[in-house]
Amino acid sequence: MSRSSAPGLPVVLDPASLRRLSWAFGVTQIVSWGSLFYAIGVLGKSIRAELGISEPMLFAAVSGALLINGLSAPVVGRHIDRHGGRRLMAVGSLVAALAFAIIGLANGQLMYFAGWLVAGIAMPMVFYDPAFATVTRHSGGSYRQALTMITLFGGLAGTLFWPLTSVLHDALGWRGTCGVFALMHLLVCMPIHWRMIPADVPRSSSTGGVADATAASPAGPAAAAGSATPSPRGWAAASPQAKRAFVWLTIAYSFNAFNMAALLVHLLFLLQARGLTLEQAVLIGAVIGPCQVVARLSDVVMGGRIKPLTLGMIATSLVAAGVLVIALSGASMIAGLAFAVLFGMGNGLQTIARGLVVGEIFGSSAYGEWLGRMSRYVFVVHAIAPFALSALIGAGLGYENAAWVLVAVTLSALVAYRVAIPRRTTEATR
Repeated sequence: MSRSSAPGLPVVLDPASLRRLSWAFGVTQIVSWGSLFYAIGVLGKSIRAELGISEPMLFAAVSGALLINGLSAPVVGRHIDRHGGRRLMAVGSLVAALAFAIIGLANGQLMYFAGWLVAGIAMPMVFYDPAFATVTRHSGGSYRQALTMITLFGGLAGTLFWPLTSVLHDALGWRGTCGVFALMHLLVCMPIHWRMIPADVPRSSSTGGVADATAASPAGPAAAAGSATPSPRGWAAASPQAKRAFVWLTIAYSFNAFNMAALLVHLLFLLQARGLTLEQAVLIGAVIGPCQVVARLSDVVMGGRIKPLTLGMIATSLVAAGVLVIALSGASMIAGLAFAVLFGMGNGLQTIARGLVVGEIFGSSAYGEWLGRMSRYVFVVHAIAPFALSALIGAGLGYENAAWVLVAVTLSALVAYRVAIPRRTTEATR
């Protein structure tokens, strides 16, 4: 990720090419999220049995990877703003393949941890944020539908990879499954990232090259006429109002990340503590994923007519309503399903909204940096949330009262989001 070479100018793709790129990213997001995030839930038991590690240590390695992901996100975002995502995302797929090779060959806890630390290096290069930043960079400002399509595919990662991982595990064992994941990153994702993401146009070298770069630049002739050294932008050039909005928006999405991670890990226990059976709890949990996809599909069907800032408020409100339902309900299957619908749709829209709201408030010229800075905190909170709630429950809170902690967190997210939204639209804050 060297910053020594002068940045080129991004090629603006026509609508058909942008649509193809978003579909291609959809495939790589399914593989990336499915293997790096969801699959451990299926493989974990066998890994523990063979390597002789405890369940907390099994998931501590994954949390460590998520922490590295969050801490590395700003660097990745700045790199994409400056040099594009083509080489970086291809390298990310190569690193993910290496991570699964190490995990699959692990002969003990140390090597297992090492594999997940390598996975943490890959995550910020292959997850949603680099895909969002890359698409935005090549969209010429028309990125909403592309971002929605990427998240629509990504929402299927768990739905597809839980059964796929189970089938692979039954046929090949957990080591063989890791080998298949390594090959998927190497033979599917890496070629897609290298071939589908356009290379930047050089800023100079000939008159014709400058003219082509000017046509390709989202900022138009003024950007192409600039020197190879970019003027300050992003956080360094932001107004106090923009920085204030960023801080509150980051707080809002960090609180949302806490709720998502804590709920998805502890949901079955929370529901059983309210008197539901395990089978009922599993059914309720299974409804969340499809509702995420339905919510994202609805944004596609509506053609993006809801403004990004309004979409973000709707998403946060739906999550708050869902958490409130589960806190107030008892052993009610209907209330549980209502929670799953509200939480699933809100969580599904939040992924779209976060990518759109960042562009709406802060503009697209330093999109990768803004999103990366936010992701640093969001993913760190996401990583520690399950353990934080576990600590509270173990300290005497109990599962019966844990839902009220989540209510307080989600209502705080709603307030923080509302404070973050500028009173007047965004030009003054860019």
